[in-house]
Amino acid sequence: MEGSARFEVGPTPAAIAAIYAANWAVTDWYIDGVTGNDANDGTSALTPLQTGAELRRRLGAYAVWGQSVTVHVLANGIPDSLILVGIMAFAGTHLDIVGTPTTVYTDTIATYVALSHTTPEASLLTATALADWTGYQWLRVTQTTGAAAKSVCWIAKADPNGSGVAVARTSRWCQIGETILNSLIQTATPGIGETIEIASLPHVENITLRIDGPLSDATTANFPLRQWSIRDIEVPFLDVDCSSMMSPARAIVFGCQLSQVKFGVAGWQSATWTTQGGCFFDAVGNAAAAGTIWQSGVHFATLYGRNTVRIDAYDGTFGGGSYQLCQAAKLRVISRDWVGDNLQIFDVPGATSACVDLLNSARFTCTSGISGNGNAGIAFRAQNISTAKLPSTANLQAGIATCRLTNAPSIDLTWAEFLQPDDYAQSGTATLGATGAGYVDVTVPWWDPTTQRLTVSVKDLIGTTGVISCPSANRTNTGFRIQSTNVLDVSVVDWQISPLGRNIFISQV
Repeated sequence: MEGSARFEVGPTPAAIAAIYAANWAVTDWYIDGVTGNDANDGTSALTPLQTGAELRRRLGAYAVWGQSVTVHVLANGIPDSLILVGIMAFAGTHLDIVGTPTTVYTDTIATYVALSHTTPEASLLTATALADWTGYQWLRVTQTTGAAAKSVCWIAKADPNGSGVAVARTSRWCQIGETILNSLIQTATPGIGETIEIASLPHVENITLRIDGPLSDATTANFPLRQWSIRDIEVPFLDVDCSSMMSPARAIVFGCQLSQVKFGVAGWQSATWTTQGGCFFDAVGNAAAAGTIWQSGVHFATLYGRNTVRIDAYDGTFGGGSYQLCQAAKLRVISRDWVGDNLQIFDVPGATSACVDLLNSARFTCTSGISGNGNAGIAFRAQNISTAKLPSTANLQAGIATCRLTNAPSIDLTWAEFLQPDDYAQSGTATLGATGAGYVDVTVPWWDPTTQRLTVSVKDLIGTTGVISCPSANRTNTGFRIQSTNVLDVSVVDWQISPLGRNIFISQV
């Protein structure tokens, strides 16, 4: 009919739902940013999609998965973000994002030396044929045979401590406990003569997960029972906010290269069982950027960093973490409670750089060893109202100052001085004539004569008394002289050094 309107009828809601349901039933998706094509079906390595946006379009705003799903990120990575939102509808199902590493070198293990807090030194590795590790710095090593097969570490430095470029300093070796009930990530010991491969990881600019779903059955091994996992990926930013309708979500990030990680908190339903292991934290592609960990309740089996990577620990407790940092990495503790274990920090350069920064109101505990060599600046730097319990095995070898109290006046301390409790307040009793006629020299571990007040008073008048004083000329950081105007004075005197007033409490565990 002439002049009549023309209408095109689109898919019905039922038809749209059927399309999404078909895509939700796919168990394996494949994406390759170079060889892929968004017109492909994306269900095999031969027909991959090209972008994360296309996968998001096919899954819709909220996917309902009735079975486990794996997203395979092939060797060329993804040029955009991978955003996945949905629900694992049945207990025991999980979402996995798994990368395909690119092998750049293979060899066999010649020697291996485990980390040491005494030396101090991180793990050391040599290979049978590799004469120079320099070109492989920051790449990942995987053992491919033997009892520790699938375990990984990261190459942190060639020629550590002048031992030669055929020697590599590495992070701890870690592997997933696939049949273990209580420990998702475990350390591993590489086997001499076993094969290894050095590989680079596929890159995804950003991964965002918003996953719901039930998860229970505490008798099942943790690795098979997880809500989601991310493995073998290089991702600058990982943002996860997941919940569980039946128990806290278990989740794994393993063998990945990361820069910033943010785990959202949603009360008791947050991803409190999230575990990272065998991961390398780095300011990927940006030397000025700062890698940051924003969430508590995470166990890092291994952590290495370069550039300005740091751990910013906020509220809550990091429990049982085993950290290793190097190449300008630093630990910034700004939480109410932060607990670490077997910490190692290497090669932090610069006279003003601190290996460990205790910011205002920080509470920090290291339970079994903190060490590292090649550090040029400050081992520990403490601000007001900070508390730390540090092990006697602390051995950071900082070149400029072992410890520095910040918030003016800034004061440098030795290790023994730093470990004085009660904000460095000290007191005692001394007897005149104990070290000389009419005076006594008192030795203290440390105090600051310019900022702390020394008070002296007579406790018991003995002998021929005189006027008691403590001249400024006889005060040093490690002691002072109390003297009388009469050399026959042998009175007993009380002395007290006032605290610094910074509310800093440092002790040994």
